Amino acid sequence: MKRNLLMKLAVSGFVLGLTTSGCSMSKMANAPSNTLGKPETAVKSASLARTALEAGKTSKAVGLAEAAVAASPRDGAYRALLGQAYLSDGRFASAAAALTEAMELGVTDTNTVLALTLAHIAQNRTSDALALLNAHRDTLPAPDTGLALALAGDVESAIYVLTEAARVEGASARTRQNLALAYALSGRWAQARILASQDLSLAKLEGRMAEWSALANEENSAVRVASLIGVKAQADAGMPVRLALANFADTQMAAADAPMELASADPAPVDAFAPAPPAAGRLGDPRGRTADAAARRQWRGARHRAAGARRAGDPGRNHALSRRAARRGRGRQARRGSRRGARAGRDIRAAGRRLRSEEAFGLGGAARRL
Repeated sequence: MKRNLLMKLAVSGFVLGLTTSGCSMSKMANAPSNTLGKPETAVKSASLARTALEAGKTSKAVGLAEAAVAASPRDGAYRALLGQAYLSDGRFASAAAALTEAMELGVTDTNTVLALTLAHIAQNRTSDALALLNAHRDTLPAPDTGLALALAGDVESAIYVLTEAARVEGASARTRQNLALAYALSGRWAQARILASQDLSLAKLEGRMAEWSALANEENSAVRVASLIGVKAQADAGMPVRLALANFADTQMAAADAPMELASADPAPVDAFAPAPPAAGRLGDPRGRTADAAARRQWRGARHRAAGARRAGDPGRNHALSRRAARRGRGRQARRGSRRGARAGRDIRAAGRRLRSEEAFGLGGAARRL
């Protein structure tokens, strides 16, 4: 059995469709809690809050809905229920906060969207209200969308949407009454009266016109929305800070954000790539001295090769070296020639000495023979 949470709204004819069936409310109350808190306490508190709302006990409903949210803070259905309770209690700032967080948690049903739209309009946040209506225009009923547009100040769009809805075969009296109210808010009182008279008696028609006139002349948006839904606007500092969604981080997200230990870019030890240092011999060890001498020869050879590479890369230096080498070659040839001449002179002198010796020896022998 469908029950209207906004009974005065239904009686006066300002129907926005913020109705909830007993079945849907039971589903909301029994929605599972997915994170912190006490699920059983949340289910019980939500069920009692629904009962209090149906009975018109809005203050009690607010307390029970807050208890449900405190017990299961990341359950979007409970926050949507809390937003509806705030709205019915005339606390528009709190309603906007709770309903916004409910939508952040994935609750986007028609009742939640329309309730948040009303809360925005009550706070003069018409741009937010219009953006929300535009984002959900494909899922919202045309009668509710049209009246919300009229309350947000876009009466021409409201009249267009409601006129199209009223022309549909089987259009409801609520659709025609919302269209009549849109005409009244735009100042077209004659059309509003004619359209409203299709579903109201003459006695009720005069009363309806008086109500719409008072609504059109009200400049305070919070009072206008409150009178439309049949509640009294209250001074509201906002939803309790302890219930803010930001205080209850998702445990799964927290686990995902845990820092990961990154693998080393070069996990192998450095000494696996560095060459081993040369073995140094002990003092007095001939093998060590031999190794040192070999290392020094290798070092000197590397120096000579490096010097040769530098000389090879300098053509001017190579030319000068070639000329110098040529001069040194001629000098060496001259010195070798002089050395050969000296050796030849020494050989001649030695041969002369031997010859004189032999001649002397020969003469002496002949003299002895004689």
